Amino acid sequence: MKSHEFLTENINPQVFRRGFERSKEIMGGKYSLTATHDMLPYSPTKKINQSENFIITAYARKGKMQVGQVTFKVTDDNLEAVFVTVKPEFRRQGIAKAMYLFAKELGNEIIPSSMRIYNGDDFGKGISDIYKGGNVSEAAPRFREVEKYDGVIDGIRYVPTEAITPYEDLKSQWQTIRAVMKDDNKTEEQWAAWWLKGRENIPAEVQWWGSNGWELTLVDGHHRYIAAQILKVPLRVEVTAYGVPVEYIERFIVNNDEELRQFGRKYVR
Repeated sequence: MKSHEFLTENINPQVFRRGFERSKEIMGGKYSLTATHDMLPYSPTKKINQSENFIITAYARKGKMQVGQVTFKVTDDNLEAVFVTVKPEFRRQGIAKAMYLFAKELGNEIIPSSMRIYNGDDFGKGISDIYKGGNVSEAAPRFREVEKYDGVIDGIRYVPTEAITPYEDLKSQWQTIRAVMKDDNKTEEQWAAWWLKGRENIPAEVQWWGSNGWELTLVDGHHRYIAAQILKVPLRVEVTAYGVPVEYIERFIVNNDEELRQFGRKYVR
C-alpha cells in the first residue's frame, strides 16, 4: 500500500510527508533519535511530497555518530519494520526498542516484522508490548532472510577518494597539515608521502548505511584521506555495512575493481 492511499487512525500520515522531522533525547541525553521521511520518489514531471517509508535514526556523541536505524513501511493499515540495525557495540542497551517506541509515540500502530533483524525472534519478543495486540507469538510470521548485509565487506580494500564522503569538515585537519608543512618545510606532496609511509596499510574506517544509497562515509582516518587525495591514489579502507543490499555491494565491488585497475595491480584484490 502506498502512503498516499491510506486513511486510518493507526498511522500518522505526517511522518511520510516532505519536510517531516522530529527529534528527542533518550537515556538521559546519552543518545538521540531523529524521525524523518525516507527518500522521496523521483518524478521528472512533478514534485513528490510523500515517501513510501519513514525512518528513525539513533545517534551517539550528541548527534555526531549514527549508531542505529529502523525503516518502516505501511502493511495492512499499520506500520511494519523492513530494516532494523544497531551497531554491534551499541546493542543490548535498549536503542532498538527506543526507536520503535518513538515511532509509536508519533501516532503509529506497529505490527511484528516478517523480516530478519539481528537476534530475530528474541528481539521480537523483547518488544512485544509495543506491537499492536501486544503478542508477537500469535501475530508474527517466522522471520525470513533479507538480502541485506551487516558487517565488514571483505571485497573492498581500497577505494578512490572520490567514492568517499568525509564525515567531518576538513578545515581543521588542513590547518594542522599546513602548520606541519610550514614547520618541516614540506610541500603538500612531500607531506602526503611522508604521512602515508608506514600508514597506508592501516585502513581508514568507512561506514556504508543501506538507507544512504551508494554513499560511503569516512568516520576515521581523515589525514590519510587527505594524503591519498593529494597524491591521487586510492585509500586503504575497512568498510562496514549496515543493512546494505547485497546487490549493491556486488555491483560496487565490480565497478570499484575496474576503477582500481588504472592505479596498478597493488590496489586490485
